[in-house]
Amino acid sequence: MERDTIRSWCAFYAPVLWVAAICSISVCLVVLVHSQPLIAQENPPPKSQATEATSPVPNGAAGIPDDIMLELLRSTLRQEQTQTVSEIALTNLAIAVALFGALMTVIVIFFALRTKEAAVAEASSELMRMRRDLQQLKSALREDISKELSEAVERISEVSQSGRRDDFLDRMMELVAAQHKLSPDEKFKLSMLSADIGGKDARDLSYSDFLTLQTTRLAEKRHESVRELARVMMSHDRDERIRAAGYFYQGTALHHLGHHDEACEVFEQACKLFAGSEDQDVRFQLAKVHNNLVLTYNKLKEYDKSLRVTHDGLGLLNLLPDADARGIRVKLMINKGDALSHLGKQEEARKAYHALLDLFDKGLNFPGAPETRARIEFNIACTYGLEDKVSSALKHLRYSHSIALLPDTGPDALMKDPDFKLIRAKSSFKKYVARLPSADDEPGS
Repeated sequence: MERDTIRSWCAFYAPVLWVAAICSISVCLVVLVHSQPLIAQENPPPKSQATEATSPVPNGAAGIPDDIMLELLRSTLRQEQTQTVSEIALTNLAIAVALFGALMTVIVIFFALRTKEAAVAEASSELMRMRRDLQQLKSALREDISKELSEAVERISEVSQSGRRDDFLDRMMELVAAQHKLSPDEKFKLSMLSADIGGKDARDLSYSDFLTLQTTRLAEKRHESVRELARVMMSHDRDERIRAAGYFYQGTALHHLGHHDEACEVFEQACKLFAGSEDQDVRFQLAKVHNNLVLTYNKLKEYDKSLRVTHDGLGLLNLLPDADARGIRVKLMINKGDALSHLGKQEEARKAYHALLDLFDKGLNFPGAPETRARIEFNIACTYGLEDKVSSALKHLRYSHSIALLPDTGPDALMKDPDFKLIRAKSSFKKYVARLPSADDEPGS
């Protein structure tokens, strides 16, 4: 790091020091040239000598022979010529030094720019390498999950209807929840499992059965089907967990269908109905309800209500095991920062985001954590963009893109994002965006 710092200092500050040194030498030489006549005026020769040397005396007036007088005049003329030549020589020397300094300055600036270009190219190469590594890790994780799903599907027919079946379904739900996007193969395997469960009477479905069916329908974006099954769950008379999950899925389906006001009503009802429950599964469903209610209020631009629900949701998470609360806590705090930012409270929004980054620095980890951290850094950049602070915004954009280039943070999206409208025309912002690869580009392709 020290070597890089010294190299950067030399590359970007050496030209300035070089120009200052050359200018100082040139000024000194010019002052020296023009100061000599002044010195001569301040120290004139003795009056008698000056009179004898410069005043022509009539022949024989002072008793000085003509040949001596002629020699004195020649000597005076030679001194004046010598002084003139010296002044011209020093002036030419100053001009030559200045031209040489300018030439050397151009050369130094040229190499400084070359050094800067090399540094930028090296940083871009490192960024692409990191993206390739992250893509490989993501692919490896997907393969592991797909393998476990396959094993679960193969073994599901071997287990009985009691006990162990629910254990397998719970495990599969965890695997599904860990993925932001299911691959076609994973969706197919999940559909196989849901078809197996769907053949049973609704009265015989367990809590895990309902979750599996609803997760499958959400993954396939069959939101009307989610609503239909959610109504069955909401009227379940034997299991409070199923009723709580029913309200969650009903509100979630309404949110996806664009019925945001209705979704808020369902979520608010769930918060009132299950507020006093001590069942951990119900509390978990209620925490998810709070998170989706915050999202819906943000969609409706009711940010004050969003902050209220966020506060209640974070309090509820304190009653859950850390393993269950971790992912929802992150989502709630991100949504809290979004609401504060929309209310114009950029500094408070950054505090919420930085509190999350502190958790990551302390070892917070879960599937999709790198993309989540990239999102947080991007949101911080947005708050600085809204305050017209281009250098701080670019700093966090670089952090975000060094982790992952999210689909909505590519060059086209940045130039259209309203959060960056104040800095969109700045040259540094446009240069950064111009060097940014497209979010659709696959590393190594």
